[in-house]
Amino acid sequence: MDETWNTRLTLIQRAKGQDELAWKEFTEFYKKLIYYILNRLNVPLPEIEDLTQEILLKLWRGLKSYEPGQCKFRTWLSTVIRNTAYTHLNKANSYNNMKHDLKETQGDTTAYTEPEMDKVIDREWKLYLSNMAMERLSKTFSENIITAFKMGLEGVSAEDSAEQLGMTVRSIYSLRSRVKKVFLREVRTLMEEYEE
Repeated sequence: MDETWNTRLTLIQRAKGQDELAWKEFTEFYKKLIYYILNRLNVPLPEIEDLTQEILLKLWRGLKSYEPGQCKFRTWLSTVIRNTAYTHLNKANSYNNMKHDLKETQGDTTAYTEPEMDKVIDREWKLYLSNMAMERLSKTFSENIITAFKMGLEGVSAEDSAEQLGMTVRSIYSLRSRVKKVFLREVRTLMEEYEE
């Protein structure tokens, strides 16, 4: 495994030590996740970038005091994201409610409770790891094989997939099974690396 996929714990320890390369790796990995979560929480698009930077700054400052034995990193990360997003959305909603323009200015800004935010964060985390696993698979399998697997995930029958891809139904079943095993292994590996 190359250095890009350092275990999260090693990466965190390096980032805690103010290692700039480690912080860059950390930011590259978690910035996308934070962005997806904020988008899912209906934070207005113009505010997502600034809020993402605010969360990354809080993580940077908080890493110095984070101790792995106290809680899982993912739990700590989720708490920082949730609390920052919750505070931001509450301020935005309070401001807009005072102006009586909530629907006109922000569209659908569903107010999430903390448990609902936790569910959104958990769902986005799993989706993020699944997408990362799929990205790794695309480096191992051909585009046709990945397409056959994705078609299965989308509910396309083996018969229809075989017809569209010019393969036999038996080949489709075999490929889907093979890719599924590797995909699940990749997801487990990512969970071990980033959820400790």
